[in-house]
Amino acid sequence: MTVEGRVLIIDDHEEIRAVLRELLALQDLDVAEAGNGADGLAMARDRLPGVILLDLSMPGMSGMEVLEQLKRDPETAASRVIVLTGHGDIECREAIDAGADECFQKPFEAPLLLELIERLLSTDRR
Repeated sequence: MTVEGRVLIIDDHEEIRAVLRELLALQDLDVAEAGNGADGLAMARDRLPGVILLDLSMPGMSGMEVLEQLKRDPETAASRVIVLTGHGDIECREAIDAGADECFQKPFEAPLLLELIERLLSTDRR
């Protein structure tokens, strides 16, 4: 079962993780982070976060591969996924079709992202 307020950031850019970590910590959310897809999948299975912020463009295992594995795994399938991308609408549409709940373009607007995270955390699917 997810624990309300748990958020996992999976992004290969330390700067983005740091900004998100600080932003989410100000909201009293329990934040964990991973710098690559494989570590992110392991952390998702271990922590069962309510929301996962997932970068789609990562070296090695892509964000799309991570998303597909998250949605196939019965343990992590209920976690809400917000994909973060610096690319266009086509990538967002593909991610939504693969099971993401929302897609945010980088750079993102912090208030809108926080509002979405709060909304997704308040509607637990487990």
